[in-house]
Amino acid sequence: MNLEKQADLAKKATFQLGQASNEKKNDCLNALIEKISQDKDKILKANLKDLEEASHLNEAMKDRLSLQGRIDSLIQSVKEVLDLPDPVGEVFDHHQRQGLKIKKIRIPIGVLGVIYESRPNVTIDVGVLALKSGNCALLRGGAESQNSNLALIDTIQAALESVKLPAAAIQLVQSTDRSEVLKLLHMHDYIDLIIPRGGAPLHQFCRENSTIPVITG
Repeated sequence: MNLEKQADLAKKATFQLGQASNEKKNDCLNALIEKISQDKDKILKANLKDLEEASHLNEAMKDRLSLQGRIDSLIQSVKEVLDLPDPVGEVFDHHQRQGLKIKKIRIPIGVLGVIYESRPNVTIDVGVLALKSGNCALLRGGAESQNSNLALIDTIQAALESVKLPAAAIQLVQSTDRSEVLKLLHMHDYIDLIIPRGGAPLHQFCRENSTIPVITG
């Protein structure tokens, strides 16, 4: 599936996910906890393939890439988000002006374009935070972690489908070609916010080339 089709599907999924109740979103996160346990062998096998293909990386990079012995940590990260209050609908400011009662209420952003590097655990971290906040996400991970990311996305999408939420809400960019990053940064008709997670060069590249608002840490 090409990037434009993926982005279109994500955009179409925003209404359903944005309207999902906290109970429905939590049901999805609970399903994801079960699915990660069920898919443990598949996830670790995909990760091992990435590690075998990463012989050129230094030991620190290999450690960032590895999920071996870290499945429980993935599950714990989902549980931590599960316990968070639902941000959607929260009133964070209110006042009265000329007889009018004015409130500021948190709503989902829409579609997040998230670009990150070698850590495949970010796929779970970003996926569950997007779900909890009612946002869809189009993820572009590093080429070195593609097998791991594909396995993790399959697990996330299975959890979504199990509670009748659209699988297209959380997707992984299928191509690892670097040109896809630039294309992603120009998809302002579909993507509402770009979030790069990585080093300073990635942040700078996104700020300089995106036609979509960018948030960097």
